[in-house]
Amino acid sequence: MSGRWRVLFMGTPLLLSFIVVALFVTIKLQKPRKLEAFGRIAAIDLIDQSGAAFGTDRLKGRIVVFSCMFTTCQGICPILNEKMKQLYERFSRQERFHLVSISVDPINDTPAQLKAWSEQNGIDNSRWTFLTGTREQLKAFLEGELMVGLPDDPLAHSDRFILMDGDLALRSSYRMGDASSLALMEADIFQLLR
Repeated sequence: MSGRWRVLFMGTPLLLSFIVVALFVTIKLQKPRKLEAFGRIAAIDLIDQSGAAFGTDRLKGRIVVFSCMFTTCQGICPILNEKMKQLYERFSRQERFHLVSISVDPINDTPAQLKAWSEQNGIDNSRWTFLTGTREQLKAFLEGELMVGLPDDPLAHSDRFILMDGDLALRSSYRMGDASSLALMEADIFQLLR
């Protein structure tokens, strides 16, 4: 074997090893972004899909993603719900992870309707809760706690996902239509679950 081939033959594995080590060190040294709290959930006074009262005690210690939706929506809800379903499946082994979808159509989305919708979609309500209430209760929670608002027309509801930590602090929000924002949401969830 000539000297040139020997260097190439011996140098290639060494170079590949160096690249792998460099990538490993880069990943390990990369700091996760700092998730500053921008609010805190003080109270939840809503009703879940089984008709039971739902308060903050049900979420303490959990990493939660909130979204707005309604069961008859043909606008952005199918896309929002699909992303929630992906999160539901991706974090299925994380007992501290929970999803909460809040109906913005309290007239039609009764607890029975929310329960039927979740069963129709194969949702385990121990990990993904659907909430409703009076318009006043929903407005108080969405505007006062999640800071997303409750429009008069349900079709104009928020397209944001809101991330909350186990101490009920709101950590970030993510736009449904922004792929980089959604990728960041998954990284942030992993960070909070550590």
